[in-house]
Amino acid sequence: MRALFPIMLLFLLILGCSAQSGTPSPHDRDQQGSANSAEEATSTIDQFIAALDSDDGQDFAVKTSIDDDGRTESFWVTGVTFDSGQFTGTVEGDAALVSSIQTGQAWTVSEGDVLDWKYLRNGKIYGNYSEPAQNGSSP
Repeated sequence: MRALFPIMLLFLLILGCSAQSGTPSPHDRDQQGSANSAEEATSTIDQFIAALDSDDGQDFAVKTSIDDDGRTESFWVTGVTFDSGQFTGTVEGDAALVSSIQTGQAWTVSEGDVLDWKYLRNGKIYGNYSEPAQNGSSP
């Protein structure tokens, strides 16, 4: 037992130091990344609306979060149109947390509830701030 004491002490010391490092956890970085992408998408939403209105691209979509019984999940709403401050399209993707929606269901998103936006023009994805690894760089 006496031989285990120094090993346990060393383990606790290392564990304590790593917890105090100030390095954000992967979860913290993901949360910060989500906040930054939503901020960037919100600040550039007028570019998206202008492209949508001028039909200057294809595959227009907005991302929003849907709340259901205290659970929140983000979805892309595809094939969107825009009128009076609202995007209307169909939900893409299967729900894992919420039960109030289904793939292909019509959904309306207020401009202020957009977390991200994307569209394709000449083979390049514009927007898509929440998935930079797939996009490469944003315009």
